[in-house]
Amino acid sequence: MICRVWRGWTRREDAAAYQALLKNEIMPGIHARDIPGLVAHQALRREITNNDGLAETEHMTLMWFETLAAVEGFVGPDYGVANMPAKAAAILSRWDARVAHYDVFDAVGQPTR
Repeated sequence: MICRVWRGWTRREDAAAYQALLKNEIMPGIHARDIPGLVAHQALRREITNNDGLAETEHMTLMWFETLAAVEGFVGPDYGVANMPAKAAAILSRWDARVAHYDVFDAVGQPTR
């Protein structure tokens, strides 16, 4: 199992708009593609104060894939590049340009189909 982890940040006043976009458009659109090997996704957020003292909301997505080949099937051979929809880029103040991928070697209650 592979966990694909990505983070983006909004101003606090934009957090609800980004969350709605992710929940109502972006993730349903991804799942509608019926990508082989995509098991599940999770979206998390937290309120932070960044290093410049600005109040932000950090958003994290976790996408669970059966194999690294399934991740490549989702985004292509350069699977480490973040796929940034224009609507999301308009709301986010910054984001990780690269995505981290983790081998899941142990889990209790891990996402399943």
